[in-house]
Amino acid sequence: MKTIAIRLVTVLLLVALTVQLSSGWMAVAGWLRTNVLQGSPGVLAVSTRPDLNGPGPQTDSYSPPKGRFDPYHFEFAGQSRQFFALPAVIETGLPPLVILLHGSGRDGRAMLDMWSEIAAKGVFLLAPDALDAGQWSAATDGPDFLSAFVEQAYGIQAFDRESTYLYGHSAGASMALYLGICTDFPARAIAVHAGVLPDCPTLSPLVLRPSVRKG
Repeated sequence: MKTIAIRLVTVLLLVALTVQLSSGWMAVAGWLRTNVLQGSPGVLAVSTRPDLNGPGPQTDSYSPPKGRFDPYHFEFAGQSRQFFALPAVIETGLPPLVILLHGSGRDGRAMLDMWSEIAAKGVFLLAPDALDAGQWSAATDGPDFLSAFVEQAYGIQAFDRESTYLYGHSAGASMALYLGICTDFPARAIAVHAGVLPDCPTLSPLVLRPSVRKG
């Protein structure tokens, strides 16, 4: 009987200790949630470190070689449109397609000039021109134009239609984001540099202009 009594007292003490610890931890957890975890809104601190800047370019002027790539032309929506193409260097199979969208004030030739080495790795490069003086517009350069332009390019070199990619710089980056987010243009992936699209246009045509210097 004494052994049973001792065991019973031991069990009761363990139960009481467990309840006490549980309630204590609950109290501690409540205090943490109230005083620590919620906290106050953070403050963004900006630190300028000019000593970390790399060497800048000697000049920002650039002109693509005019005789390097011949333009292609086709009619779309009553307008003569121009684009540049650099077929992939490939022996067998169908290459992927990368569409390059230039920055403000540039043209497709400039994009091919900077990307030309990629074609030698088996990638078909296409670079259309925006209609309005290097400024991309959803009204004139949207998915219908891009689709028609891609069909024209298929006659230059057949490519894998399931592997179409978009790259855009500056104003071209904004256009690439518009095509990928706001339309059903069939791009498998999109990469951009120095461009942003706050939201999709609804009522008025979208004119995409860079937020940085001409480039």
